[in-house]
Amino acid sequence: ESCLHPKTSKPYLRFASNRRNNSPNPKAFRTLTRKSRAVFTHGLIIVFVEEEDRDYYSRDSVHLEFRKWMGEMIQNVQVLDHTSGKL
Repeated sequence: ESCLHPKTSKPYLRFASNRRNNSPNPKAFRTLTRKSRAVFTHGLIIVFVEEEDRDYYSRDSVHLEFRKWMGEMIQNVQVLDHTSGKL
């Protein structure tokens, strides 16, 4: 209800899901780079109707409040944006 695009008044999220990592693989959700050895305990998938909706969400107050709330619980975050059907 709160994720409505201001121009269309329609929902801009198609799908959202979050889960805690329970993989038996010790390397699952681990980033090994020169700068970071972060371990990721949770995964969150958000699917937007259009790329414009994603861009709007990144500055929407709903997203900013969500980031603050999640930041109190989750230490490491990695964002991956992609477009369906494109590699």
